[in-house]
Amino acid sequence: MKALLRTFSRLLALSLASVAIQAQQQPQDAVPPPARPLLKQLNEETQSLYREVQAGVCRVQLPPPRWAGGPLVEQDDPAHKWAKQIDAAVREKFED
Repeated sequence: MKALLRTFSRLLALSLASVAIQAQQQPQDAVPPPARPLLKQLNEETQSLYREVQAGVCRVQLPPPRWAGGPLVEQDDPAHKWAKQIDAAVREKFED
């Protein structure tokens, strides 16, 4: 029992001493460094890259190919979706 108390008191003294030493080494009013500077830098560079590339990107939506048929593909086909509003001559050119 005495050995256990002695070991416990030594561990307690050691932990208190390490806390006191650490408090002396770090000034209280020091500003902590940013948590993840590399992650922040990577994020900024990635966003910059997307902005640069976006200026040169042109997006075009084409109707699905006929070989990929099926009810869902036919529903999403812009030629069928807008068939009533497209001029007959334009519709024929699309179908060709």
